[in-house]
Amino acid sequence: MHTRKRRERRISIIAGLILVTLTLVASLSIFLVMEHQAERIVNRSLLLSLESRTHLFDAKIQQRLDANQLVATRPFIIAQLKQLDANPDDFKAIKSLQLAADTLLPTGFSLIRFSMPDRHTAAAAGIAAVHPELTVPLRLDTAVHLMWSDSGFVLSQERPMLDARHRLVGYVLTESRLPELTRMLRDTQTLGKTGELVVCGNANSGMQCFPAALSRRVYLDVPLVQNGRRLPMAYAFEGETGLTTTRDYRGREVVAAYAPLGQLGLGMVLKVDTDELYAPIYEQVREVSYMLLFFLAAGLLMLYWLVNPLVRKLAISEREARHASERLRDSETRTRTILDNIDEGLITLAEDGTIESLNPVAERLFGYPPGGLLGGNMLDLINPGNHPEYRERIEHHVARRDLGTPPSSFELTAIRRNGQELPVEARISDMVLAGRHKFILALQDITRRKETEARILHIASHDPLTDLPNRTLLEDRIKHAIHANHRRRERFAVIYIDLNDFKTINDSLGHTLGDTLLRSVAIRLKGCLREEDTVARQGGDEFIVILSRIEHPDDAATAVQKIINTLTEPYTIEGHELHSGASLGIAIYPEDGHNVTALLKNSDTAMYQAKASGRNNYRFYSPEMDAKAADRLMLENNLRRALERNELSLHYQPIVSLASGEIMAVEALLRWTHPVMGVVSPARFIPVAEDSSLILPIGEWVLETACRQIREWDKTKQFSGRVVVNLSPRQFRQGDLVKRFTHIIERTGIDPQRLGMEITESVIMENLDSSIRMLQSLKDMGVEFSLDDFGTGYSSLSYLKRFPVDKLKIDQSFVRDLVNDHDDEALVKAIIAMAHSLKIRVVAEGVETRQQLDFLREQHCDQYQGYYFSRPLPPTNSCSRKTETMRTNQKQTPPSNRQD
Repeated sequence: MHTRKRRERRISIIAGLILVTLTLVASLSIFLVMEHQAERIVNRSLLLSLESRTHLFDAKIQQRLDANQLVATRPFIIAQLKQLDANPDDFKAIKSLQLAADTLLPTGFSLIRFSMPDRHTAAAAGIAAVHPELTVPLRLDTAVHLMWSDSGFVLSQERPMLDARHRLVGYVLTESRLPELTRMLRDTQTLGKTGELVVCGNANSGMQCFPAALSRRVYLDVPLVQNGRRLPMAYAFEGETGLTTTRDYRGREVVAAYAPLGQLGLGMVLKVDTDELYAPIYEQVREVSYMLLFFLAAGLLMLYWLVNPLVRKLAISEREARHASERLRDSETRTRTILDNIDEGLITLAEDGTIESLNPVAERLFGYPPGGLLGGNMLDLINPGNHPEYRERIEHHVARRDLGTPPSSFELTAIRRNGQELPVEARISDMVLAGRHKFILALQDITRRKETEARILHIASHDPLTDLPNRTLLEDRIKHAIHANHRRRERFAVIYIDLNDFKTINDSLGHTLGDTLLRSVAIRLKGCLREEDTVARQGGDEFIVILSRIEHPDDAATAVQKIINTLTEPYTIEGHELHSGASLGIAIYPEDGHNVTALLKNSDTAMYQAKASGRNNYRFYSPEMDAKAADRLMLENNLRRALERNELSLHYQPIVSLASGEIMAVEALLRWTHPVMGVVSPARFIPVAEDSSLILPIGEWVLETACRQIREWDKTKQFSGRVVVNLSPRQFRQGDLVKRFTHIIERTGIDPQRLGMEITESVIMENLDSSIRMLQSLKDMGVEFSLDDFGTGYSSLSYLKRFPVDKLKIDQSFVRDLVNDHDDEALVKAIIAMAHSLKIRVVAEGVETRQQLDFLREQHCDQYQGYYFSRPLPPTNSCSRKTETMRTNQKQTPPSNRQD
């Protein structure tokens, strides 16, 4: 009896232990499955988030690298550097380089600097990053550095500039701020409070790391191994991509995803504290722990019943077995729930490809109802073009020996039930069950990833403002056109377009309105072209058109005239009516070039010739244009040094009263005497000064020299009338014109009432309200204003009465044929009568004969000037009227008196 009780007790203990063990095993199995799947999903999300950031980082860096390369390969800039290298005093080349730097600066750069082979700076625009906190060199063919300055990324690139023979002519240094990458580095809120994105560069002394969301400061010379463990960034520097659990610089345990940044020599790590990342899993652990405690308590309670009869023990054992079976079914249900709710489609396949089972995600992926795919073949759900790769992957798994090799991913095009195709990422794993080979196919929809890749490619090849092809895509299309047209022996045209007055509109009305104008121009250009033609934005206000398949150059001329007519129509933007137009240059393949560089260079040269010939014009390229461009460049370079070398001077032409014969004023006219070229005609050098912006410093020199002459005449009491200077269009467009002129007047100490200024009507009309305010400010000081060349511009009475002017100057073209041309006679009479009715005095220009003078006196014209009285003279005798001088002057009657 005692032995039986001991045996029963032993059986009861063993049964209780078995029950407790089964309970623990079942509970732990559920927990391990849930933990593994949850961790895998979380880790994969972290890796995908890192992957999207590395793609964006590489794309933005590459975009700025391409922009730098475009500048470094621009033929016109290379030509100017080459010219400057040959002649360091070539001021036209310096001016052209400065103009190019100013034009290219708004295209995403914060600094552009062109330098000679000896690193001497030739031209620069923008502001350089000063005292960057961190500078990391990138592993590229050229000198590229990623810097941290003013709390943001700055990309610095220096690239050599080579001519057609690959000889060094100079360097270009650019800096670009990267606000998108700066925001990406700091915007880790979606990862949680402890999420942090780290970007570092590798150096011999250790890592160089940029500020992150938590640290907010740069780290220098950080060792790659800490506490005997390699940091995740060390793996990224070796080109590896993956995930690891480690401790960061705060001593906190983190999950870190790491990856290299392309071939830049940088690494990126995305990390989150383990406690925060796995918080949901830890919650599940607590719930399972409570369940385990409950089952253990039940097992111990069962052991308390060991004294009960054996039948009761057997009944309890049976009941516990039933409970264990229910718990097992509950475990299977939970496992199935986890598999059904993961974000991948799982399909179990027989060796012949028959579908044996699949989860709901896979059924939704293909658009089938539950059970609709069972028994079908997997090949029917894959695009036929992907069948060979799919079979190759299956055969690889069948033939491989190492069953522990993790499955590799590849891409397929799946076919939904409605025939729609969608890209998926697939992974194949296999297993042997009951002696049969089976495969598990995991599928994930990558439509969004493909769309993101397509957007990145579009961004890299298109202008962000107008969405037109950029320089990279343009050159690719020109190469394609050369290849296709060479095979078909056909022509095509490259058309270089430069907008008129865009800089004025942009500076006066703001960059936002200027950007809107550029988008409107892009829309109009696309509307002028055929589908097979291409329009691209070169940068700034320059566009390039590829006109495909033309039979004769006249076809290009017809298309170009259509473009000019379209672009000259007014634009209405934000309540402003804007007028622009364009100058166009045309190069024809193959006559004007056999490669991309030649066609772009020659069309650029032709465009500059069209611009010099007048607005809204076009020119075909010809070899003679290169000689004209060189001559203009030479003239600009010499003019640039004219102020320094004291080669400029002022001559003064009297303005005489018709009533009294007294000299009422003198007009200051600019003259240039070059030591080699001799006297250079103003008609030749004034347009060059106007186009190159040299007219601004020259104009200030003219005003200051005239003011000093007034002071000299005041001392000698030789002349007490006004001295009139001409305002150029570029001077008048300066926003601080009044401030500059006021400073000169105060510095020279003259009475402003001794000063007069002339300006043309068309310049005032560019921005009427602003012009009137500017004129009124100077007029309030005592300056007298004359409206020059009246009759050749708008000549509108409704506007004239608003102008704060004292005099009208009748253009010499109307005075020249005054005696013989009835139309000119009637026009001059009308101008004098109209001006007098508005209380405005009239000055006639270009008076060269006695008959002209008599007619003007009959019409009560107030004043006149011209060779009849005196040609422009140096200041020493311009205000004296000696008899011999007058007689000499009256005998000489050249065709024109205006050479200003």
